Amino acid sequence: MIELSKKLYLAKKEWSQLDCEASKLEETKKTILGCIIQVLLQSDPKLSIAKAEWLAYASGEYQEHVNQMTNARMQANIKYAEVQGIIERIKEVEREEIKNSMELKYNNKNGYGG
Repeated sequence: MIELSKKLYLAKKEWSQLDCEASKLEETKKTILGCIIQVLLQSDPKLSIAKAEWLAYASGEYQEHVNQMTNARMQANIKYAEVQGIIERIKEVEREEIKNSMELKYNNKNGYGG
């Protein structure tokens, strides 16, 4: 059980780090978009804001950021699923220990448990 608790701690720690990275990328999405729009407008002052925004969404830089963001979130979600699996395994072990304890008490009470 100590092994599982340690495994759970390490998985939660890793999940926290992955979740933090994914959240940072999500939080900077609008900033990246704004910077791209600003560069586009500075390079072509006649460009409408709507068109600059459309071009920014289509830019390779923005698409790369979105890909990094979604991949980071996916990695965090995979680690979270691992955390949940470890929690379920701990619950199974606890249930098995309770079952074994109850069987031992029952067998000892009835004179069968040595």
